[in-house]
Amino acid sequence: MFGKISVMVNSYHHQGVRLPGKGCEIKGKSEDGVTEAIEVMNHPFALAVQWHPEMMFDSE
Repeated sequence: MFGKISVMVNSYHHQGVRLPGKGCEIKGKSEDGVTEAIEVMNHPFALAVQWHPEMMFDSE
């Protein structure tokens, strides 16, 4: 999606996805192994992020 191998995200968790549901695949993890992105397979465009795009350090 970003055309990069890795991206910086704003991530702080007290819970995380360990096993995605049926038809979902983990597509991004933090350095400590916490799931950050999940893609819904067999769907034109469906994904979930577990980081906070609305609270990035460089955004207003």
